[in-house]
Amino acid sequence: MKMRNDSDGSCTEGHPRQRSCVRNVVVITVCVCISTAPAFSKELEKADFAVAGLSVNAKVDSSTLFEKWGPPKNTERHIETHRTPQPETSYVYCFDSITVCLNRFGIRWFEFTSTILKTTRGITVGSTADEIRRRYGKPSPEVWLGRADGKDDEVLSYFKHNSTLGVAFFLHKGRVIRIAVGWGST
Repeated sequence: MKMRNDSDGSCTEGHPRQRSCVRNVVVITVCVCISTAPAFSKELEKADFAVAGLSVNAKVDSSTLFEKWGPPKNTERHIETHRTPQPETSYVYCFDSITVCLNRFGIRWFEFTSTILKTTRGITVGSTADEIRRRYGKPSPEVWLGRADGKDDEVLSYFKHNSTLGVAFFLHKGRVIRIAVGWGST
């Protein structure tokens, strides 16, 4: 059997029945989408849990905090009973620029609302949601310490894989107003 090409792109088989066929043309279109925010969270590292030279889980006592930030404006004592077999006491120290929670294991978390402090990835109070997504990636679906209150509020949370250790950014009208770093609750 011989095949011959006709000028119109069809082909005819040299068979007694003279069967005709049309070439099929397949067009493949590839679309590349570029986004300013990564599709997945960038894995949190040990450095992400440090603020002002101190790290979450660092074994420090209150005197270390007082040397660094002066006397606290306020101190609160908390006793947790729901996560541990024995009651766990922690102390929350409120300084001018930062609030720190300590327990017997060391620093549990930091929270700050000051533009003086920033995360190790350069986010500070006043940063935008887009800046956070560029540096941290897509936020975790879990929410840190509840939801923000107002309709213009948003929380972007990032957790270490399979952990409640994370970083949370509280935003109002698209700008960071508070940052929490450390052990949270989802």
